[in-house]
Amino acid sequence: MNKYLKNNISLILKIFLYLQPVIDLITGIMIHYLNINITIGMIIRFIFLLFIIYFYLFVKKNNSKYKTIYLLSVLVFMIISTVLVIINKDIHVLYFELSNVLKVFYFPLLISIVDKEDIKITINDIIYVGIIYLSLISIANIFNLSYNSYTQGKIGSVGLFNSGNEISAILSIITPFIIYYIFNKNNNYIKVLLIILIVYNYFTIGSKIIIISLILSIIFNLFLFLKNNKVNNKKIIISIIGILLLIILGIYILPKTNFYYNIKLHLNFLGINNIKDLFTYNFINRFIFSDRLTFLLDINNIYFNSSILSKLFGIGFITNYATDLVSIKLIEMDLFDIFYRVGLIGFITFMIPIIKEIKVLFKDKYSIVIFSVILALFIAILVGHTLTAPSVSILLLFVLKCNKR
Repeated sequence: MNKYLKNNISLILKIFLYLQPVIDLITGIMIHYLNINITIGMIIRFIFLLFIIYFYLFVKKNNSKYKTIYLLSVLVFMIISTVLVIINKDIHVLYFELSNVLKVFYFPLLISIVDKEDIKITINDIIYVGIIYLSLISIANIFNLSYNSYTQGKIGSVGLFNSGNEISAILSIITPFIIYYIFNKNNNYIKVLLIILIVYNYFTIGSKIIIISLILSIIFNLFLFLKNNKVNNKKIIISIIGILLLIILGIYILPKTNFYYNIKLHLNFLGINNIKDLFTYNFINRFIFSDRLTFLLDINNIYFNSSILSKLFGIGFITNYATDLVSIKLIEMDLFDIFYRVGLIGFITFMIPIIKEIKVLFKDKYSIVIFSVILALFIAILVGHTLTAPSVSILLLFVLKCNKR
């Protein structure tokens, strides 16, 4: 068995990548249609993490000093967190607290353990996974099976998937690769399919961040294309005509989309009447950050009024426990949530393998992967649901360590 695992780990990892849309689909169906609140996606991904730890420590036996020390560091941190929860809160909330701590360390654990040479993933694999996600959303929309990803006023369709935020983050990370394919590859059938899926889905999802990712990805890939290719006059004319047609099509389609409806609804709700209103704190906080700056200030006050132990090991995921002010609301800005919830020591522990991996990435100098990772970090800071969501961070693992061919 161990010999089989050792010889086939690359295939196992690739299969698990392709299973991500299916896992997320099953999770969404179980929660929204069968009313089963067990997060099957988290269970499967936790089992996968245990398998990865088992494989590298006991099968491949690549237990380098770095890997061993990091695993022990996370284990010690979780033991300390357990003791602090029992002392300061209650054993009944222990599962909730530790499951969220595990979500935080899921990504750094994976990237610190998995060897890059075992991931035989190319950018084409990332694109095909994106096609699966988009196709599943399209099918659900066509058969009117989708549900609204928003609960108050706004509208957005993410098919049968559970979390609109996580699906938006996943597609945003994949978007640079999709646009890269459209610019640089020769398979016109796949190009047309990708364009149709993007036009049909991106504006119906209703998320601002996915549209921002699309615009930035087009600009970045256009720059790369012009830099790396000799462009003759014919190509310039065709490109200008194509861009003009897209602009005209966009002007016609945009007012009919969920994205446009949500933007208009939000601006009307905030009472934005002139350009000056766009530069106020109220607009930046409530429109761009969706009140996340307010939540940031609230959690910041709780953190700095907490004990020394809480500052070092975090205030946890249930704050002000046993008071009338008890709250489990996250800021939804990943790096801030991680810092406050697991404290200074937890944040440093979280960042060490990520900084190490990003250093390796920038030495590699493969621009489209670097851009995708930077975009992922931008999303993590702006709207969250990226570094602390295993469904998203596991995709980021494959992006970071893909073979890029």
